[in-house]
Amino acid sequence: MIRCLAAWLAVLITASSAAAEALDSHREAAAELLVLIEIERNMSSMASIMTDSMIQSNPLMAPYRNVIAEWATRTMSWENFRERFISIYMESFSESELRELIAFYRTPTGRKSIEVQPYLMERGAAFGVEVASEHQDELRVMIEKRSKELEAVGSETR
Repeated sequence: MIRCLAAWLAVLITASSAAAEALDSHREAAAELLVLIEIERNMSSMASIMTDSMIQSNPLMAPYRNVIAEWATRTMSWENFRERFISIYMESFSESELRELIAFYRTPTGRKSIEVQPYLMERGAAFGVEVASEHQDELRVMIEKRSKELEAVGSETR
């Protein structure tokens, strides 16, 4: 009985040790990919884009650009996001998939995709603003319609 218990305990310890090593290896792959795709550099760009976006959406904030930029740079720092990004990548990709992505991003095409990614994201955001602006009147009409519906329901309950 004691030998059986000792053997079972040895199996559990070995299995948990192997699981921890696999988790560490998976985590290392996620961290390596994040370095390779230069996400830390992109975090700095995100802070700048966020500042510009906030001021564009509320021009009265323009005198506070430096304060907003300082805040965005501090809060959008790699240190604040590193562990979260590692977790997201580990949840989204197996270790094998992360290794495949690492291999891809080491190719010339992979390197180019990293270089053009900020431009693509900026252009995509600009398209979003453009399309939303083109359809702003539709949204206004829809909001007005819903507002009238809510007013009608409110007056019925009184």
